[in-house]
Amino acid sequence: MSFRKPDAPAGRDIVAVAHDYQEQFIRDAHVIVAEGYARLDPATLGSKREPDISGLIVTKSRSWMDQPESPEWTKSYWIVEEKHEDESALEGMNRPRIDIHIESAAGRPRPCFKFEAKRLYRSDSVAEYAGRKGLGALCDGTYASSTGAAGMLGYVQQGDVEAAAKQVAEKLDRERSQHGLSPKGSVWREAQLDPRLGKTRWSEHVVPGRSVLRVYHSFLKCCA
Repeated sequence: MSFRKPDAPAGRDIVAVAHDYQEQFIRDAHVIVAEGYARLDPATLGSKREPDISGLIVTKSRSWMDQPESPEWTKSYWIVEEKHEDESALEGMNRPRIDIHIESAAGRPRPCFKFEAKRLYRSDSVAEYAGRKGLGALCDGTYASSTGAAGMLGYVQQGDVEAAAKQVAEKLDRERSQHGLSPKGSVWREAQLDPRLGKTRWSEHVVPGRSVLRVYHSFLKCCA
C-alpha cells in the first residue's frame, strides 16, 4: 500500500510504506472528521443521539471532500457511517457496525481507519465509553480486528470537554489490566492531529491474541 509523504504537498509524491498505518494517513483521517465537525454548531447537538451526530459529521465531511476546491489528496479517500465489519464471523445484518469508517484507495488491501463514538452526557457515560460496546469493542476485536490503530470519539453533551477526558483517563487508570494498558505511567499521551478536535490522546493496548492496538481519543464539544 502507499501513502503520501508527511512533508509532501497533498496528492503528490506517493511513497510505499511497510506498515498498515502511517502517521500521515491517521492524521488525514482526523482532518476529514474535523472538517465535518467544524461545519456543525455544537449548541444544536446537545440532545441528539450518537448515530445522528456521527451521521452529521460524515455528511458534512463528504460534502467538503466533494467540493472542487478541496485538497487534491481527498480524492483517494471516502467516508461512510454505520459500516458493517467485513471481518466479523457473523453474517449479513448481524455483523457489528462501526460508527465512522474512512478508507483510502492508495493501496491494496485498502487501508482504513475506524472511529467508534460514544456520548458523554450523564454520570455513567464514562463506563459506556470504556465499556464493551465502546473502547472494549476495539480492544476485543469486535471492531478494527485487523488494524493496528483506531479512533474513539467522545461527544461531550454535558459539562466541560477537559473534565470529560479526565474522567475517562481516571477510569482507565483504575482498570489498566482490563484494558491491556501498561501497569505504570500515564494511560495516554497527547497529540494534536487537528486543532479543531482539540487535544487528541492516544493509548496503547496489549490484548491477548492481538498485536498492540493504538487508540486515538478525541473529545468533541456537543452542547451550548
